[in-house]
Amino acid sequence: MLRTRVAKEMHDRGWSRLAVLPLTVGAGATTVALELTWALLRQQGVRVTLVDLNFLEPSIARQLELDGCSPVTDQIKSGADLDALLVELPEQPGLRVLAPAAPEPYPAELLQSPSFARALAAMLERQGSDYVIMDLSALLGSDVGMSALPLAESILMVADGMSTKPADMKLAERYLADEAPLMGVVLNKAEK
Repeated sequence: MLRTRVAKEMHDRGWSRLAVLPLTVGAGATTVALELTWALLRQQGVRVTLVDLNFLEPSIARQLELDGCSPVTDQIKSGADLDALLVELPEQPGLRVLAPAAPEPYPAELLQSPSFARALAAMLERQGSDYVIMDLSALLGSDVGMSALPLAESILMVADGMSTKPADMKLAERYLADEAPLMGVVLNKAEK
């Protein structure tokens, strides 16, 4: 159901870049980003670029059992294209992954830099993906997750159903007021 709702909303609005934003550390956003990616790829002919922008604690490479790419910071400093860091999975045609192997130094500054924004936009344009799923750092607790939000066209927030407090949601609402549209909230780890 999540895939269908996300795909329809993004198609109707002409969006391709979705930020999967955990409200707090450990909310399960990486799992949601991966599951949404797999679900989108089940549609025939769909191309997805999965981008790990959780530069504090990147985990996509580990989850996919990849070596992970070299530092994004080095690529940006050298002026080289980010395309060189993309990995294609032979068993998943239509999927390209940008997954750093390790945390980036000064992650918020990297995400806010115009050179990174330009390099990411150029890479995504060349890839021509139908969907770009971005796994972000938590909104609360540091500024790294917030720093990546201008790179997205829409946001899917992930909240931990066991530990999220109403005050956390009110704070998130305030933080997201001037950002990309919030497509919805996934309540993860909730009791049935």
